[in-house]
Amino acid sequence: MFKATRALGRDAVVAVNIGENVHIVEGQSRGQREVQKDPSRRRAAVRRILVGWSDNLAEMPSQAPTPLEDIEARQRAARAYEVLDRLPDKYRRVMILFELEQLTSEEIAALLGAKPNTVRVWLFRAREKFLACQRKLEETEERR
Repeated sequence: MFKATRALGRDAVVAVNIGENVHIVEGQSRGQREVQKDPSRRRAAVRRILVGWSDNLAEMPSQAPTPLEDIEARQRAARAYEVLDRLPDKYRRVMILFELEQLTSEEIAALLGAKPNTVRVWLFRAREKFLACQRKLEETEERR
């Protein structure tokens, strides 16, 4: 059940309950009135409450990514995983644990049985190799 209220004036308040029944009740200054069970009126009333009393939803920009942005994000992720797959094993493990799993160098050192400073060096080298491999992959894709 959803409940929203919005002040309209001195003592007028609109309350909307979304569930099986939708009622809009105006406060004491205008008397009480129920919205008919017309679905379009109910949707419009709910939309006014949720959207801020704007009947034109086309004016509001969408927060969802466009299909093109979605495809580009998937391609970037696929390329990043392809580059990760090309890294040597110890660098790949350190990159995944630090960047994706967000573990600290001390936690990674405990997992891998190495010193924290060694893990930091591996991480530095892993980033260098990752960027070099990414550039090389992009160059080969541009040549095609």
